[in-house]
Amino acid sequence: MKIIPSEQFLAQLNSILEFYFDKSEQVANKFRDELSLKIKNIAHMPYRFRKNQTLNKDNVRDLIYKGYVIPFEINDDTIVVLSIYRCNLPNLLDN
Repeated sequence: MKIIPSEQFLAQLNSILEFYFDKSEQVANKFRDELSLKIKNIAHMPYRFRKNQTLNKDNVRDLIYKGYVIPFEINDDTIVVLSIYRCNLPNLLDN
């Protein structure tokens, strides 16, 4: 199964890595490398991850990594990584 990162995911990840890089290049590189490995391993058993609570579709699942939620969509022969965000960020639209 081929894993395809969305433009949104790449932009969000880049922002996260810049934040970590400002603190420590080593921390940023470790975060990137470990997350990359976790994402690659999604293909082995994608349905083992929890169903996305927002979209509530069987083919959209969440990888949780270090407090980040990484939703991905499972298709016939591809997995699209949709985004990455902190699971504890408040929804500002509800205020």
